[in-house]
Amino acid sequence: MKIKKILAVIVSLGIVVGATVGGIYGYQAYQDKNTVVEVISVSDINWGYYDGGETSYGMVTNDSAQEIFLEGNNQVEEVYVQVGDEVTIGEPLFKYDTRQVEIDIRRKALEISTLDNDLAIAQHELGELRKKTPVDVEGDERTAAYLETRIDQIEAAIDKLEAQPQKDPRDANIYNYITNTVVPYNYSTSAGTQADPYIICCNQGAYVYGSFFNKLRNEWRGKYVKFVVVKKDSSGKMLTTVKDIINSSETGESQTGNQKPNVGTDSEAPTLPDRPIPDRPVITPSQGERADGAHTYEVIKEQRYSSATSTKKVTVPVADSSVSPNTVTYSSNNCPVPANSGEMWYVFSGVKITAELDRLKAELAVVEKRQEQNEGAYTKTELAAAIAEKEDEVKKLNISRQQQELQMQSLESAAANGIVYATVVGHVKTLNDMNDEENESGRHAAFMVVTSDDGLYVSGSVSELKLDTVMPGTMVTANSWDSGQSFEAVITQVSEYPTQNNGWGDGNPNVSYYQYTAYIQDSLELTNGEYVDLTIGGRSGENGELMEEEEFSDSLYIEKAYVRQEDGKSYCMIAGEDGRLKKQYVLTGKTVWGNSVEIKAGLSEEDRIAFPYGKNVKEGVLVSDETE
Repeated sequence: MKIKKILAVIVSLGIVVGATVGGIYGYQAYQDKNTVVEVISVSDINWGYYDGGETSYGMVTNDSAQEIFLEGNNQVEEVYVQVGDEVTIGEPLFKYDTRQVEIDIRRKALEISTLDNDLAIAQHELGELRKKTPVDVEGDERTAAYLETRIDQIEAAIDKLEAQPQKDPRDANIYNYITNTVVPYNYSTSAGTQADPYIICCNQGAYVYGSFFNKLRNEWRGKYVKFVVVKKDSSGKMLTTVKDIINSSETGESQTGNQKPNVGTDSEAPTLPDRPIPDRPVITPSQGERADGAHTYEVIKEQRYSSATSTKKVTVPVADSSVSPNTVTYSSNNCPVPANSGEMWYVFSGVKITAELDRLKAELAVVEKRQEQNEGAYTKTELAAAIAEKEDEVKKLNISRQQQELQMQSLESAAANGIVYATVVGHVKTLNDMNDEENESGRHAAFMVVTSDDGLYVSGSVSELKLDTVMPGTMVTANSWDSGQSFEAVITQVSEYPTQNNGWGDGNPNVSYYQYTAYIQDSLELTNGEYVDLTIGGRSGENGELMEEEEFSDSLYIEKAYVRQEDGKSYCMIAGEDGRLKKQYVLTGKTVWGNSVEIKAGLSEEDRIAFPYGKNVKEGVLVSDETE
């Protein structure tokens, strides 16, 4: 009975929960079905795009001048004007010797070819960087930064073991590593005993080769060698002191006997009193010889006493008390048994380091191979920095190439007939004789200067993106700030080098700008010092004339905020035929003015579009027009 009641309660709860969940989803569906999102006609938000070309501004002036410097080693063949002559735009001024120009053209072609190659490589590298997916973890062992850092660390560790000099360059008595050729500091005065051991002065990180231990176990068997980390003065020279060493002049042995060597910090040997030396047998030959010619021997006991025990003063290095341990003693009883003379041990820890060196070299080979195969990855920050650096390199190469192209055009123009033409209306002010040996200053000045005295000029700027379409003869439209009237001007010259800043307009800060000079033909309504807006048509016909706006203003440009991204694809939220929102994928083009994007396909001016942000903006909701 109780079980039935429990089951009934569970079933009831299940029905309640199911009804609640169903109610929630049903309410949500009801909300979505009845939610209304406002839409607007695409035609109302279409910015359109009239490629009005390059815009800038400048001040009208009547004191423009044309300064002509001879290019490279070019020689002048003939001059057509003299100082004071009146000239007009397009009038020939002088003629180059075109033989040198042709040589310069070939040289310039090689320079451009080299730049093309460098640019192609840089663009390829940039493309490869943009394809990379950054790793998630900073310091990941796959990153280029990690590989480079690890290589530096390994090479530094190997250098510390191999590349440092055997002796301290500041004091040749101090060793960094010890081989069988080492000469102890006190070799000529020490007995090599436990109380008076050979002393080898060294630095803290010193290491010893197997060749030294082989010598200690064979040639120096029974000798004691004490290593000391020496204390140094300010110049790097070791400090020494004088101490007493107990020795026996009769036996030549120390009074400490055959005690085990002290590994670690040595203590001073104690002063021992004289002591009797035990009897020892003395074997002497007896008188006469046996018949077979052999001597006979007898044993005589002899009692001796050591009364010649003494001390001697020796100079020893002072141990560096700031280092622990700072001394260690080895003998044949406690040194390693090397497999070969090239094995290595740290002096003061006794740790074998040959294996460590092999491991470092093996790791270095692996890391270098990984780096060589370009398997390195980047973190998000590193990848962004690498891309920005490569983009800057590509930009600079592009600018350099454009400069070389301009110079090539100038050379080719000169080579065509070798004639340089006037770009201003005025008079020839100066003309230098470049062949005059006494005219030193003239070689660094302009060959010819023509100053204007009729008409007005104005300087503007053009971005590197339009540089290939702007040249002498290109038409410019000037609009007066004062009267609002328009005037036509013709470009007479374009600088070969970018300006320091775009002082003539508010263009794209990510590109370089070049200054140009234009001559205003009809200047009666303008005054000297007046400011004008300058526009170079971005689209022109075959003869350079500007095209009408309506000929190409049908492009569709909307604010970038109306376009969203999903899995690398762009889409907009628009009204469907059923009056509800739907997701519409679009093909985008270039971005202009920083906040307007071109829609190439997927959207038309007849569509109605919703602002794609907000919790209510989803597929299937009702739409209403903002204008209703």
